[in-house]
Amino acid sequence: MTAKIGEDCINCGMCHSVCAYNAIVEGGSEWLDEKETLQDPVSEEHYFVIPWKCRNCGKCLGACPMANITMMKD
Repeated sequence: MTAKIGEDCINCGMCHSVCAYNAIVEGGSEWLDEKETLQDPVSEEHYFVIPWKCRNCGKCLGACPMANITMMKD
């Protein structure tokens, strides 16, 4: 399972600040996949999760003031 940030993200950064695995990236940011290949942003507007870095700890779910993060099957 992987965390997924919904479209109603208010860009507060709380999820990013609690992620111990650096799996949550600010909107518009390029990121590296598992093979260290640079990828385009998943979202330009809001924070997003790099799936292979997410360890399903759930800290981001509790940190989101909008309850806008869900766990999705890979």
